[in-house]
Amino acid sequence: MPDGHYDLRIQITDNADNVTTTDLPDKVVPTLADPGQYLNGTVSLSASSDPDTTQVDFERRPAGGGSWVTIASDTTTPWGTSLDTTSLADGLYDFRAIATDQTGHTGTSPVRANVRVDNTSPAGSLTTPANGATVGGTSVALSGSYSDGGSGVASVRYELRPTGGGSWATIATSTSSPFSASWDATTVTSGSYDLQPVITDNAGNSFTGPMRTITVDVSAPTVVLTNPGATISGSVTLNARERLGSNAGRVRGHAVRRRFVVVTRDGDDCAVERDRRHHAASGWCLRPAGNRLGQSRQYLLRRRHRDPGRQHRPARGVVDTRGRLDSSFGERDRPRHQRGCDARRRDARR
Repeated sequence: MPDGHYDLRIQITDNADNVTTTDLPDKVVPTLADPGQYLNGTVSLSASSDPDTTQVDFERRPAGGGSWVTIASDTTTPWGTSLDTTSLADGLYDFRAIATDQTGHTGTSPVRANVRVDNTSPAGSLTTPANGATVGGTSVALSGSYSDGGSGVASVRYELRPTGGGSWATIATSTSSPFSASWDATTVTSGSYDLQPVITDNAGNSFTGPMRTITVDVSAPTVVLTNPGATISGSVTLNARERLGSNAGRVRGHAVRRRFVVVTRDGDDCAVERDRRHHAASGWCLRPAGNRLGQSRQYLLRRRHRDPGRQHRPARGVVDTRGRLDSSFGERDRPRHQRGCDARRRDARR
């Protein structure tokens, strides 16, 4: 039997040769294409059916029950229609298609159940970095508080532009809760920037969160150490002039770490820092960490700096000073408020 459309009948014969013939109804079997789990805006609905189909009706109802409502009827192939979901309340719906053939027989497709209509935008805002913060380095934390009461948050895109104008550029994207990300700030130049999150839900609705202004500092600080002389003794104050990259004049309120480094001739080094209890502009003091300098030896004094943008590397324009140092003094023998602020040195022959 070749492929094609056929009419079917049942013929029943009993033992007395009585015959009964019954024509089987022409059963139409349509299929509704999957519209997707989440719908928003105007969407397309489509179906397939038997060749002799003359009409397809598309219907909807609240998920799980209620009366079926006709969305539209199509009388030409391909079978399809559009649905403006904004005319519906957000929520779950069932969909189906009913096909009618040229003899008037009908058939119903399997139901596409629990399809969510969501036309409400998500919400959210940045929490990190704070507005006005200074950031830098290769791993700047980006995070926020994001929510969506319908289909749920699908992704958060973080965008950056120069403050006040220019095109927004995507610097990071997160697709899993809590939608945090890390950004390499060294990919841009130092300066002032606007930062914003763009939140998208699973239905395709998007929302742009409030903008924040941040300062990016990717420049190492410039420091010049005043030369204390080739050979020093007694209590000596070390002085340095510094400029914090692009943040000069903007460091008030930031935790700024400043270090001197003593490098011995055989390669050992010892960090020496300003006593953090003394913030007046009274110069810098030598503090051997753990008194590790040992006996008198030739040394290098080098200035290092960590600025608010977290640039932590040797500063540019440093004056290295060579000389001899004796750090064999007893920290415990000194008043507590003076410990670690000076280093006593005595003359030593080169």
